[in-house]
Amino acid sequence: MKSRKLGRFVLSHGVIEQAPEDVMRLMGRMIVVRAESRYDMDGVEYTAISDYFSCVPAGSIVPEYRFAFSGGDIIPEKIN
Repeated sequence: MKSRKLGRFVLSHGVIEQAPEDVMRLMGRMIVVRAESRYDMDGVEYTAISDYFSCVPAGSIVPEYRFAFSGGDIIPEKIN
């Protein structure tokens, strides 16, 4: 795979438990390449490839994003 559209994001355990349909729609639009349960963040930190993210040059730090769910829409926001 040649895509470098990489991003990192955290989904809280609460969102995963309370809005599984939204989470499934989001995850269906990406390839997760790393997932780590983070006790300190009360959630799961993911690194994934998706059209939601910008291209990242090889060797660069993968930027962090957050997602909002509103009326069936998935809204990405780049944090850094």
